[in-house]
Amino acid sequence: MTKPEWGAMWFDEAVNSGAVMYWGARAVINRHRGIELYRDRQGFTADDETDKAEFFKWINSSLIPVVQQYAKKYKRGPVLTSDATGRFFAEMDDRNSGGYIYVGAWALRDI
Repeated sequence: MTKPEWGAMWFDEAVNSGAVMYWGARAVINRHRGIELYRDRQGFTADDETDKAEFFKWINSSLIPVVQQYAKKYKRGPVLTSDATGRFFAEMDDRNSGGYIYVGAWALRDI
């Protein structure tokens, strides 16, 4: 897999753990709407796209609401989350940016 431009700070860790897909983004914190994700601030790469639809379904239905809640916190720091099966993982951190949340999500090979 090639490293995506956005949200790549956990890419090496994900690849070393056996990731076959990786999505990264820089979300903008909007105090009225929560977060905004821009198409040109996201990246996706994969060795195997077999479960791409399932991966993005998890990102959109489960991960994005977690990122929305994270954006509402006054004090933030690194957070790791996963799906119930332990196949999809994500990490997020504002890196003391004052307006952005960096997110990386990866899928492990189905065992």
